[in-house]
Amino acid sequence: MFFHCVSLSTIFRIKVPSSVDLIRLSKGLSAMESGTDLKREACLLESHPLAISGIGNVPAILSDPCIILGEGNSITLWYLPGALAKPIQVWAMPMLHAEFYLPSQSHIVSITNQSWRTSEQYFRQGGTPSGCLEFSPARHMQGHSTWKHTPSVSAGLSTSEGKDWAKNMCSPSALLSGALSIMHPPLYAAGLQAREKLDAWSRENSPAMQDALEHWLTVYTNLSMMSNRQTPLHWDPQSQSDWYDLLATVDKYDNCFLHILTLRVQLEYRPRTVVAFSGRLLRHGVIEEGGDQCCLAYCMQDNIHNWLGVPRPDPMRFHKVWDELAKIQV
Repeated sequence: MFFHCVSLSTIFRIKVPSSVDLIRLSKGLSAMESGTDLKREACLLESHPLAISGIGNVPAILSDPCIILGEGNSITLWYLPGALAKPIQVWAMPMLHAEFYLPSQSHIVSITNQSWRTSEQYFRQGGTPSGCLEFSPARHMQGHSTWKHTPSVSAGLSTSEGKDWAKNMCSPSALLSGALSIMHPPLYAAGLQAREKLDAWSRENSPAMQDALEHWLTVYTNLSMMSNRQTPLHWDPQSQSDWYDLLATVDKYDNCFLHILTLRVQLEYRPRTVVAFSGRLLRHGVIEEGGDQCCLAYCMQDNIHNWLGVPRPDPMRFHKVWDELAKIQV
């Protein structure tokens, strides 16, 4: 098995309630909230106090599989340490190392400009090349993200090396999409509808997109591979507050934590961990100390769903997941 079926009944017994009013918080966020403006964050923190109680000023540290609930039993976060089986890590690691699929470093995002996402200070040199690669079969160019603008294939997925990489990542991408079908069935259905509409549109209008979609076996529209990178606390404004971005980690490293400041919690972020939450809603960051770390980050772009005419799905609530699980025959 490539995906450990961590007993969902066990996870559902480990429910961590939070006191944050997620609906009010989401309405208080601006359209392009970055999470790096300290004055702005201080105002948000005053309006929306931290949710889960730690000890003193120390955030709670979680290391066991669990879900974190918001108001109305909405599921704010899924934490699945060790969810990826060891065989898939052994198989995937060579695929994730940049030297195996890039003829040069030209496709690694520049680490010399002023954006924290590409700033050199957040990359650590190790046995695995450091960098951030982004892939999408349909994305809008910056400043052209309304329904009037036609999306195109990302630069990373336009090359033969990028297409080969996407082909090699078919198995983990499909497995993680399958996990989303349980964690958030409405979002999975919306992603599947978007995938089908993109396929139909590209057959008539874009051979390049049709080619890129051939081995794109995930319902997400975007996939990033980050290698040996830390991230400051931030928001991801392109997502939606009631959607799940999905993070999966591999390689060999230790002393790594995913900080979710909005919930006042730290998640032990060891290899083979899968975490699902809204990067738009929860301010988060990663601190990694030793070893080589690779993270696959899957997300959906609302502007692409809007362009395709895909309705926004409802938030995911505890009882809906339980109802879906009851339909599965063991």
